[in-house]
Amino acid sequence: MDWDLGGGTMTLITYQTGDASMYLSSGGGVIGGGQHENVNKASKEFVSMSQSYLENSLKTDTTTLPDKECFKFYFLTNKGKFVAQESIDNIENRTSKWLELFESANSVITELRLITQNK
Repeated sequence: MDWDLGGGTMTLITYQTGDASMYLSSGGGVIGGGQHENVNKASKEFVSMSQSYLENSLKTDTTTLPDKECFKFYFLTNKGKFVAQESIDNIENRTSKWLELFESANSVITELRLITQNK
């Protein structure tokens, strides 16, 4: 997931194994969070949930950044790469069909942030 944060972009990467990393275009992030049980669990739940959203995405060969005030989900499958973009406004007003998946991604982000705070 790539998320336009106004002054930069946050990238969340998750895997079926439960591994998860978060990168900030301004520098920094968290790598290898899946070693922590809470991150691993949240990551696996997000990846599992994302499979049901695949039918709402489009096949793509590119990985461009999201538009302003938007986020993009990228899905890498054995059938290719897929993408979907949504406005953060639709998340905030709770009208997005991507809301539940976004909230699941946000759970992974929260767990990644918690492990850095607990160091």
